Amino acid sequence: MRLALHPNDPPALVSRGSGQIMATLAGWKRLIEIVPSKFNGITFDCGVTRELGEDPVAVCRYFGSRDRINHCHFRNVRVARPYEKYTEVALDEGDIDMFAVMKELVRQKYTRLIYPEHPRGLDYDRERPGFKPVYPGGGGYAGFAYTVGYARAMLQAALAG
Repeated sequence: MRLALHPNDPPALVSRGSGQIMATLAGWKRLIEIVPSKFNGITFDCGVTRELGEDPVAVCRYFGSRDRINHCHFRNVRVARPYEKYTEVALDEGDIDMFAVMKELVRQKYTRLIYPEHPRGLDYDRERPGFKPVYPGGGGYAGFAYTVGYARAMLQAALAG
């Protein structure tokens, strides 16, 4: 069994008066140094990585090369100001080159879960009677299907070379 600690989401340095150990890249690196085992790793969240102002491809390479990505949240954001002002968007709309991240996951021979997190709302979902998003501000079944399909297509393209 592999443990995967998720970074602070949102990446607040202080929450309820307490400093947060998973609110910086340095904190993530420190976590995997505490217990030097592949079973002690992180949930690599592309969105949070960019929200910190970090490069998701470089961070993926760092943790992937150490076999410490034990779970992956695959989502995109637009960041106006790291830590403070960002917006979750569809995989193909944000600041992150999601295909470059996927290619890096493949390059690192990552074989565990890639979870296309926080699907965005689509008109099809919003037009359904009684629609309730599966994530606040997000989408429903159609949004989730779109996100999974898009991520799957990127994975197939990355595997093809």
